[in-house]
Amino acid sequence: MNNFLSFLKQNRSLGIPSRETASSAFFFRIATDQAGCYVETVDQRQSPLFLDYRSYTGELAQTLRLFEHLRDACLLQVNWERESAGEKIYLADSPYLMWQLARCHNLVNEAMLPIRLVEQPTSLCLELHKERGMLVPKLRIEDEERQPELPVRLLTDSFALRGDQLFRILPIGDHYQQMDAFLAPFEES
Repeated sequence: MNNFLSFLKQNRSLGIPSRETASSAFFFRIATDQAGCYVETVDQRQSPLFLDYRSYTGELAQTLRLFEHLRDACLLQVNWERESAGEKIYLADSPYLMWQLARCHNLVNEAMLPIRLVEQPTSLCLELHKERGMLVPKLRIEDEERQPELPVRLLTDSFALRGDQLFRILPIGDHYQQMDAFLAPFEES
């Protein structure tokens, strides 16, 4: 027992140091790049923030704590396909994060519009439309009648986003990222 106060030392994070301890207005923004769907913490100007979870309570604190843990884990991995290790958290790598994000009131889409969770679970449909001799597949939410022009984006195997609506869908399996192969137009034979 060298120092009886040693247990008071704070456990320092391996990850990106917090530039801000607290922010009155921050958002969990869901966006897409060439590597897939990701989530990041941003301010009103869409600038990335690295917030300390100790400055918050409830769902926000738990989600920020999970972000810090995922960023630390990301820094310990070598990934040649993704440039911004630690800034963006890809939902394909952490699908369990969606359940936590769905509870947060400050979840927004790429246009910074608030995302609301549709409580009723639903399923996806793949429709085929004939256009100029080609069959064009379209992915839609089963109950989708009001907004057929908005595209459906698969975030994880259990969540889909359409505009500002987050849908819980029946699980479609781990290979949901290959859905684009089924959405390519093909000739009618």
